[in-house]
Amino acid sequence: MDEVGLEAFFAAYEAVEEKALAEALASWRELAGLGEAGVRLARVALALKALAEGYDGVAFRDWPEVPDRLGVFPSAALAVLGDEGLLVAPEGDLMGLLNQLVLRAVGGRDPILLDIVAVDDRGVLLWHGGEAPRSWALEGSALLPHFNRGVPAVRHLVLREGPVTGLRLTGRGFVCFGGRLDGRGAYIGVSGWLRDIVWSGEPLAPRAFLGRWLGAGMPHHLALGQGECVEALRELGRLAGLETLQGEEGGVWGTSWG
Repeated sequence: MDEVGLEAFFAAYEAVEEKALAEALASWRELAGLGEAGVRLARVALALKALAEGYDGVAFRDWPEVPDRLGVFPSAALAVLGDEGLLVAPEGDLMGLLNQLVLRAVGGRDPILLDIVAVDDRGVLLWHGGEAPRSWALEGSALLPHFNRGVPAVRHLVLREGPVTGLRLTGRGFVCFGGRLDGRGAYIGVSGWLRDIVWSGEPLAPRAFLGRWLGAGMPHHLALGQGECVEALRELGRLAGLETLQGEEGGVWGTSWG
């Protein structure tokens, strides 16, 4: 693991060659359709690819400096890199990246990071700001302006139906759970409703799941992978000597990014 400052990213952004940029835009047609903003987003993606060479993934501080200096929100750039299999964890979430790498190693598919943003009697709404690869899309995707800043671009899609596995490793242990996305979405960005939740082998109602999550002191990102691999993750945890966190309902959001 190596840490570099954002200035290294901005230097790589400026160093992108015009030939490489033209080739990338020919491949990334959705970015090309955004005009000058798409050019800048393609530069962001190519800079991250250059910095990621030789590594399994990148935890990237994607805001506020990048949109402030470049006038684009880099979510769409992270999304097209995800299409190519490069994991870039947003918001500099290094532990989130580790969770994604574990999920991909166990499940064989590209995982994403999501927030828990709402709960009702049917499920838990999972959402994030538009970095997911197209393999997660229920019925296609679109690039839209950022929901707060109004600049290009986030990838908007509803998460496809089917079984999924959630994971969060921390310094104290780990949480893993299974469930099913039901094909509903909400809000601009990447979203889906999780239902039929099972936490470490125990079925939980949506509000009980939220209480467990909070009670375990989990940070706000969880890693989600397609398919059912809870038992494989639990076995991996046992082999690694990690505690399975059960969580006591009624907890509050922790301050640690774990």
